[in-house]
Amino acid sequence: MNREMTLLATAGATHENVPTILFNTYAPALYKYVFRFYQSALIADRVVGDIFARFLEQSSTSRYSGINLHLELYAIAYDILIRDVRYSNYFMPMETKVPKQADTTDLDIEDQQLLKNIQHALLHNLTDDQRHVVILRFVEGFSVKETALITGKKVGTVKVIQNRGIAALRKALDSGAVETHTIAIYIRRMSYA
Repeated sequence: MNREMTLLATAGATHENVPTILFNTYAPALYKYVFRFYQSALIADRVVGDIFARFLEQSSTSRYSGINLHLELYAIAYDILIRDVRYSNYFMPMETKVPKQADTTDLDIEDQQLLKNIQHALLHNLTDDQRHVVILRFVEGFSVKETALITGKKVGTVKVIQNRGIAALRKALDSGAVETHTIAIYIRRMSYA
């Protein structure tokens, strides 16, 4: 039994209350995912609502069995972020965005600066595809295969995009000395922000 079916079974889910259980379970993570891209609570709230509206619309004829709901919700989020937000009234001018910084209280000054530089580079130096893949892989913790399913790309393509994204981060940091492993650790740290 997969994670979602276990969740629904333990919550005593009926077809009618499944949307509420799913919203309560996944909305906070989806909100953080959207917020990382647009740094706007208003946009994140609206997109999360749209994610669940679209999910309910698509699943109105199914019974929530045999599908990975976690991946499905992120695939819908990705689709909205790539297609809808970019060209709709969700968009906000860059000057209204104030990026939230990750918690850096237990890092020394040099590490705090590296984390801030990585956050800035993620927002400003990567393509949309690179940003999505890097965040899905390292912040959200999806595997390469899961990231491919979410983005609708082939596994090999996701690997190439990931490698190019890490290379762009390394270049933006102006340091070939920063290892991929180190960048990945700092990107994962952002998930706690």
